[in-house]
Amino acid sequence: MTQIFRLVELGQMICFLPAWVTRRYPLPGIAYRPVSDLEPATLAVAWPQDARSPAVAAFIRAAVSVPATADAGNGVPQGVRA
Repeated sequence: MTQIFRLVELGQMICFLPAWVTRRYPLPGIAYRPVSDLEPATLAVAWPQDARSPAVAAFIRAAVSVPATADAGNGVPQGVRA
């Protein structure tokens, strides 16, 4: 996120972020503006079928649990400070 914010501050890119990110990272050099007509984004995660890493397993469990625990009121996953 730090690199993305730096590129935005330098005027080298724009980035569309969830509203909770804009509330969590208020930065004086960045102006956040709501965009209401963007299509929903899809995130895909892939890993080797024979992966046995505890870190990969923990990441996948966390990623799968986020939609199931998201607060429908503001789109913020539980445990994330907005």
